[in-house]
Amino acid sequence: MLSSWLSIVVVSTSKALALSNGLASTPPMGWNSYNAFSCATTEAQYKATAQRLVSLGLSSLGYEYLNLDCGWQGKTRNASGGFTWDTTTIPSGIPALSSFVHNLGLKFGLYSDGGYFACDFVGGTAKYLGSLGFETSDAETFASWGADYLKYDNCYAVSPTDFVDFNPPIQVPR
Repeated sequence: MLSSWLSIVVVSTSKALALSNGLASTPPMGWNSYNAFSCATTEAQYKATAQRLVSLGLSSLGYEYLNLDCGWQGKTRNASGGFTWDTTTIPSGIPALSSFVHNLGLKFGLYSDGGYFACDFVGGTAKYLGSLGFETSDAETFASWGADYLKYDNCYAVSPTDFVDFNPPIQVPR
């Protein structure tokens, strides 16, 4: 009797543990520049790393994303309010870098922020663009550049000088 009951539980649980919708059958895996280069990565380093993901066989093991972290963003928006990239860091442009990564069979990810500025490693003085007030247009821009993934932080979301607001302007029920 006990073994029959355990069989039912095992069969029932195994069917409930996975959805057959094709989404996230494994966690998103890849490489993010922050731990290796902080916010000081170059286009050449991104390209070399993408090539190494493939040549080392990591892409065939599921490491499919090359993700840019802080430092690629511009510091001002263009004349129509659009997001920009740092042309010194990424001289070929984000769309070209995205195409390079995709041509290797990898997916391409970007980093942005829900604040006035993105997080940085110099106490906010880098002033990399954030998406506050431009969330929809920035998401459309990132998609048009070929982004498959977006890492999204929340620095400088209350004011241009606050990294984290420890007293947010909301009331939490107690």
